[in-house]
Amino acid sequence: MQSKEYPTVRRLYQEVWNQKKLHVIDEIFAPDFSIHAGDLVIRDKQILKDFIKSWLTSFPDIHHEIDEIIGVENKVALRFHGKGTHKAQFLDIPPTNKSFSYTGMNFIHLENQKIKKLWLNSSMYELINYLKE
Repeated sequence: MQSKEYPTVRRLYQEVWNQKKLHVIDEIFAPDFSIHAGDLVIRDKQILKDFIKSWLTSFPDIHHEIDEIIGVENKVALRFHGKGTHKAQFLDIPPTNKSFSYTGMNFIHLENQKIKKLWLNSSMYELINYLKE
């Protein structure tokens, strides 16, 4: 099987998260996309932009790396890690200036080179508990 680079998925991490280019969301997500992260479901691009912006504001130096990416046809699975510093209000947690790291996995379905469905599983809840300590 030939390896694929999955540029759409890579753009999510490199351009949206690391370079803070939220307009790229309009380019890489299908019009009828859905993101599933635990109980949270996002189906609106503006809500997704606001969600990511809240992270970029709270953790202005946040940086993500893809550790491994594999795929078959239009289905992609990846492992990633992120790190940053808590510099502004996040949810109900005032800034702590704590550095952190977390890990996660995505399962993504692409349609016409755009993200149609994304499932996120991450250690985000551990991060929240760490910030509250």
